Amino acid sequence: MTHRTLDLRIDTGGSDGAPATIAVTVHLPEQDRLSSSPPLLLCLPGGGYNRRYFDLAEAGYSEAAHHVARG
Repeated sequence: MTHRTLDLRIDTGGSDGAPATIAVTVHLPEQDRLSSSPPLLLCLPGGGYNRRYFDLAEAGYSEAAHHVARG
């Protein structure tokens, strides 16, 4: 199953006034499979991994695609 992705950078404003941002990827089902109140699943990698950890390029290893396919 294919799905849409949207890459964003969000300004989080550092507590010391320094600029700070977080990069996120939003994974969305195709428009015809989008329900009126879809659930939201927030996944934050740790241990030195980045946001791509949840959408590996290897076929069959995308956790993001797995969740999108199940609504």
